[in-house]
Amino acid sequence: MINIYQNITGSTLNYNKIHIIGGPCTGKSYILDKLVNSDMDGNIYSTLSLDDIFWKSDVDTFGIKENVDIRDKKLFDFLNNNYRYIVEGSYINEWIKPSLDRADMIFVLILEYDIVEKRILERFYKRKCGVEKSSKIETEQSINDLLLWAKTYPNKLNNSINDGILSRYTDKIVFLNDNMEICQYLV
Repeated sequence: MINIYQNITGSTLNYNKIHIIGGPCTGKSYILDKLVNSDMDGNIYSTLSLDDIFWKSDVDTFGIKENVDIRDKKLFDFLNNNYRYIVEGSYINEWIKPSLDRADMIFVLILEYDIVEKRILERFYKRKCGVEKSSKIETEQSINDLLLWAKTYPNKLNNSINDGILSRYTDKIVFLNDNMEICQYLV
């Protein structure tokens, strides 16, 4: 797996702990799969999608949150039981602080809303038609809620960068306008 990146000056850095942040349908899961499946240097990354611990896993619909203590324990256990990992999610709340504290690099994906809206709707229709699988049942209401949240996400992200949790990590944040830009950091 990938663990060697190149910074802007051209020197190589070893990133064992990576956190990827972005709103819905910005390509977080897609790039995670690309990074993990590239197998460039033989190192293996463990991966965690924060959605998998934020939402209850034993239900078949979206929108039911996991118990906070259970969620936090799952994150704590993942971080403590893995040396090399990639965490991805849209969350910019205090509960992800342990992951941000330990991260060697934080990639923040920022896309225009019209691109995100198109991707959300395409994914919804692909899942409805059976072209793409989902472990949860999406409804028109859940998609409308997701679209509304996606529209407000850039303001929440901006607030977090300026005054919120992300303001504490500016020295290790890289802002990207496309998920594939992460690859420019690969040697």
